[in-house]
Amino acid sequence: MVRLSVSEIKRCWILIVVMITTGCPATIPLTEIDVEKRDLHAAFQSLLDYPSLQQYFHPELEDRVPVVVKTNGHVPPGIDVIKFGLPVKFMAQPKSGTYLDVHQFYRIRNDIHFDIDYPVEGVFFRGRLIKEKTHWRVHSEELTEY
Repeated sequence: MVRLSVSEIKRCWILIVVMITTGCPATIPLTEIDVEKRDLHAAFQSLLDYPSLQQYFHPELEDRVPVVVKTNGHVPPGIDVIKFGLPVKFMAQPKSGTYLDVHQFYRIRNDIHFDIDYPVEGVFFRGRLIKEKTHWRVHSEELTEY
């Protein structure tokens, strides 16, 4: 059992009163960086799950899972997305030739513009994501096989 002195109990009460009267929140608010990271995570996840792209992933092939993304400096670090039950690997220089190559991924308010190449499948995917309340939706797209 912990025993507190009278002066320690008074200090605790003073601290509690100060926290209540100054409006000290019980939880730590999300910073803008946290919100931005969560938004980019959701946006990138919606890209990877976009129906038109699914035919090109071929998870049954040996070197396709986990999905690897070459960032080219366009995807900020710390975005965690899942594809085929495994975390996607974001790399500056992938060792294998099987990767999504991000040429553009930038945000202007509630729009994200993207250009993504998948060289192993000969597919280029360009478009725009729009944020609708809490989720991102592909608004315009151009999918080209080469």
